Amino acid sequence: MYDENIEAVALMTLHAAKGLEFPVVFLPGLEEGILPCGLDGPEVDLEEERRIFYMGLTRAEEILILSNAKNRTLFGESKEQKPSKFIDEIPTEHLHIIEQDIKKSKKNSPKQMSLF
Repeated sequence: MYDENIEAVALMTLHAAKGLEFPVVFLPGLEEGILPCGLDGPEVDLEEERRIFYMGLTRAEEILILSNAKNRTLFGESKEQKPSKFIDEIPTEHLHIIEQDIKKSKKNSPKQMSLF
């Protein structure tokens, strides 16, 4: 349960955030197949997902951070991702875009420490 009197990070779904506001809001995973979801069929309502996305945007009182990944591993399969079409609907004058190319670091194999 969310308690606004506790100073902590609240991690919740967009649905659970309805009616709440926060000084800072992060919306990660803004990629095609995630938001909007990639389900095909009659159960997908693109307009409802757009409304939920908008509701998420409006939870931020001061700072809103949107993020998407260029590559993501889903269900054990790594694939290239496209940004959510909903991001393109935000007027560019309201965006400050930062692109970051994060490369996986080559980790050295752990070495056994000697006792002497």
